[in-house]
Amino acid sequence: MKNLLSFIFILILSSCSQEQETDDIVIIQNKNVTLGYLINQLSKNLPKTVDKNTMWVSVGRCVEKKCLVYNSIFTSFTKEEFLKSVNQGLIKKDSHLLPNYYCTQPSYKILRDSNIKIEHNYSDKNGNYIFSVFTGNTDCSEEEITK
Repeated sequence: MKNLLSFIFILILSSCSQEQETDDIVIIQNKNVTLGYLINQLSKNLPKTVDKNTMWVSVGRCVEKKCLVYNSIFTSFTKEEFLKSVNQGLIKKDSHLLPNYYCTQPSYKILRDSNIKIEHNYSDKNGNYIFSVFTGNTDCSEEEITK
């Protein structure tokens, strides 16, 4: 009886992992690739300086299916300094820039074609979470998705 229960448990686990893999397929140059593979490839180039205040430090998988998490750090600010600067208008938190970038950049076409969303998480120089911006096909016009 114990062996039968173990077999059923393993069968359930393997079917769940196969479903996860099927849902997380990205097509790159006519090849099916898992999000795990894509994450590994992107991670090889990280950390990466985005601009004088921002560093992209890691990429991972969201809890939600078909979603990547990009984690970035504001290298010059604490959370308090960042929020004070935003409130004073010294820094503009342009949350519309990332969806626009996702929708229009050719390098994101692979993600748009596979309906992969991106969660952009930003932390301060000490690793304290500040905010997130979410991007996906719902941010794009039909024309932008097919470009």
